[in-house]
Amino acid sequence: MDSVAIFKVVFSLSVVVGLLFFFSYILKNYILKFTPVSKTDDIKIRDVKFLSKDKALISFEFDDKIFLIGFDNNSITKLYEREVKKDESG
Repeated sequence: MDSVAIFKVVFSLSVVVGLLFFFSYILKNYILKFTPVSKTDDIKIRDVKFLSKDKALISFEFDDKIFLIGFDNNSITKLYEREVKKDESG
């Protein structure tokens, strides 16, 4: 291989790497600043109780509802579900 071909390969590779860094900089500093971010967590785990080594109950909030889930080695079962009452006073 002659030196011109090696120069072309190295130059092309450096242009591609430079463009990748440029686009990642633009994405991080300009585009992601304007995307809305949720200030609340989507899923909030309220409590975990282990009944034995292989069985447990989990209580969590999701989508303004409270769920109670039971699980063991063989299955997962939804035991309870209800709406969360939000304070409207502020």
